[in-house]
Amino acid sequence: MSDGERWKGHPLQTLLNAPRNVQFNVGFRVYQTSYPSAPLYDSVKNIGVGVTAYLQNPGEARVLAFTAVTDQNGKLPVTTVSIAPASAVIFVCHVKDKTLANIAFEEDIDTDAASMLEAASSGTFNRSYELRSRIYPKYADFFRFLQIYDKESILGNSSIGIAAYVTDDNTLVKTLSEFELSYRDANFNVMFEGDSWFHYPPNDKIDQDLYASLKAKLQETFKPGDSTPKRRCQSVAFQHFGDTSDQMFSLDPGPGGDADEHTQFHYTKRCLNSYQFELIVLSSGGNDIGEPGISAHKKKDDDVATYRKYIVPDPAVAQDHYYDFRYFDPYEAVKESSSTATDRAERLQGNAGYWLKRSFPILLKNHLWSLYLDGKEKSDQQTQVDLEPELTTLLGLSPTDYNDLGKSLAKAADKALAFPDPATDPSVDFPNMALTNSLANQVLDKIFVKERFKERFDDIRANMVRFLDHVAQTQDTTKLLVLCHTYCYAIFTDGPTDYFKQRGPWFHNRLRQARIAHPLAQSVAIKYLIDYFRWNVLEDLKNTYGPWFDYYDARQLNRKSGDWMDEIHLTTTGFERVASGLMQTIKTKFGADFQ
Repeated sequence: MSDGERWKGHPLQTLLNAPRNVQFNVGFRVYQTSYPSAPLYDSVKNIGVGVTAYLQNPGEARVLAFTAVTDQNGKLPVTTVSIAPASAVIFVCHVKDKTLANIAFEEDIDTDAASMLEAASSGTFNRSYELRSRIYPKYADFFRFLQIYDKESILGNSSIGIAAYVTDDNTLVKTLSEFELSYRDANFNVMFEGDSWFHYPPNDKIDQDLYASLKAKLQETFKPGDSTPKRRCQSVAFQHFGDTSDQMFSLDPGPGGDADEHTQFHYTKRCLNSYQFELIVLSSGGNDIGEPGISAHKKKDDDVATYRKYIVPDPAVAQDHYYDFRYFDPYEAVKESSSTATDRAERLQGNAGYWLKRSFPILLKNHLWSLYLDGKEKSDQQTQVDLEPELTTLLGLSPTDYNDLGKSLAKAADKALAFPDPATDPSVDFPNMALTNSLANQVLDKIFVKERFKERFDDIRANMVRFLDHVAQTQDTTKLLVLCHTYCYAIFTDGPTDYFKQRGPWFHNRLRQARIAHPLAQSVAIKYLIDYFRWNVLEDLKNTYGPWFDYYDARQLNRKSGDWMDEIHLTTTGFERVASGLMQTIKTKFGADFQ
């Protein structure tokens, strides 16, 4: 039994809790990232906002105290109310479905309960409240939508329904709630905006991924010391296992969605609108190339004879998730009713054309999907017997080197480093993918469809620009660093991911399907994908946005097979190296202020 219950009804308590008249002088403002905050007032309609005050005694229901409307300064009319000293006051601001000071409110906002004890003694209650629109409740609804309905999300409608659990996505979503409840302008506020390199299923340790490694380093830096108080480091993680840049920053809900609230970017923008950040760590682009949901994983399934005729086992069944979209013969999977469609991708069953356009194989000139998209026939695909000698000649391999490198992915990956970085080779017209006499461009032209290759990276850049432009509109960029990273040169192993045993490899099989089987040719192809991302996306963005945007070049880190958990994801040690490089860049940017 509480003390209140024990003494309830006692004459002394009745006397002490006798009602007193209290004058309320209360104002409300709307927090916004640009100082100062704005009055709680609808300046567009030139009307005030309704507020209801409730009194609540311990163990009892709320009781209406008064209602009022704010003036242009966000203040309520001075009101005198008879209150019991033991009670508390709660204000409900009726802001649901209103946009005030450019902040959209989706729900009414209750203030914290304030004790009336001191006010009853002094006779006045003076308080100014600052309102924030909490994003988390609707964001949690969005996450549940992904899990249930969104066929494009790796979490949604998935044959591996435990994905959200094993990848800690449920925990990551809750970081927004924790961030909003503890947010302070004075703290070091961090947004993690990431893809699967940031957040990947743990292998043997909980800090398997880049997100956990870097977050731990930041928290250690801001750990309170014995003599010098430090700011807290608060962070929010806007990321989902498997997201592409389009899923992160697109305004289009895609299959399964029908509104802004079904896009990740809707909530990212709301967070930027509502809070100020000093550091945004951005990881994006890898899943646009590595196609996480439709990656192959059966090493022997690299011959067209094993391709399925249908995208799903039974085309009559209403099942069209992109996990089912690994191996199929597009020439056999054409719908009869749309066989004359101008866009060949639209002729395919279900949403297959949607996924096909976002796949890695259509970047490969000799892949069956690419040939289909270009209106060619199956017979136009070069055989490995025909293609490999041409690539071998371009790569400058002797018979001895060919046999030696063909036995070791790691050796081939090291050999690939001998091919020039586009930034240091003036003969490489890398940005335009122009066919010159340079070795690099000849190899690129032999492996990739140049137009689609360039278009894919242009799309990644456009999506990142959409995000960065909103950052520029909402944040104080004089105090901000947006930090990206390159990816490390990959393909030291062609095994599937160690956790699921069913994901990956992402590139090896697709290259084999395009009859690019030699490890050196595969490594060179992946090297130039990563090089192109560095120079034509990240470097271009750095030149565009200036001092508040930077990236860490991790391309040549982790040069041993033991640093890799699978074909494209690092072990704990590998991610730790990348996190250390990012951390050094952060410290260089903030200098003495980084504490």
